[in-house]
Amino acid sequence: MRRTTALRAFLKALAIAASMALAAAALTASPAQAETRRIDGEPFHAIEASGPYEVEYAPGAAHAVVITGEPRRLDRMRVSVRNGVLRISRRCTFFCSSRGTLARIQATAPSLDRFEAAMGLEGRARGLDAETLDLEVAMGASIEAEGRCGALNADLSMGAVLKADDLRCARVRIDASMGAEADVFAAEAIEAEASMGADIDVLGAPPARSISRTMGGDISFR
Repeated sequence: MRRTTALRAFLKALAIAASMALAAAALTASPAQAETRRIDGEPFHAIEASGPYEVEYAPGAAHAVVITGEPRRLDRMRVSVRNGVLRISRRCTFFCSSRGTLARIQATAPSLDRFEAAMGLEGRARGLDAETLDLEVAMGASIEAEGRCGALNADLSMGAVLKADDLRCARVRIDASMGAEADVFAAEAIEAEASMGADIDVLGAPPARSISRTMGGDISFR
């Protein structure tokens, strides 16, 4: 019995010492330093992005892309401009796990006419000014858009979120499905389809309306 008690006491003391050592290591370890990388001078008018990143677009005279994050995170990214499209994705195997935002990307160009977001990406587009704007959001991604457009074409699926009530457009065509949510503004005409639990809120009181609700989809005007 005494040997058992002594062994338990020893193991308990060893566990406490190990916990203290781990805590001390955590306190003394220096946090990873953020790094900034740039792509300058490559013209683009559209963005296609996916992964656990934050991408923000703002209008500017020069084309520039600024990427900020831990070096090891940045090394696992694919960022390029090809055929006028800024492409952002993640290098990983079939299943990609992550916790939180892994990098932030600031994109500047004179104008933007297409933004596609997927796989948990958080997108923001400020100061938009386009005659025709295409937004595609899927797989838990989100886009917040502000500005104006003549015609908006939006496609959402698989839990995507589009917040575009501050994007003042004359005409809107939107298709949302599989639990997607959207707020849009249409001044003249709206063509909307909501299915499989999707929810669309329409602002602007457009006089011309073409509406389709199926399989639990909902479209409301406010």
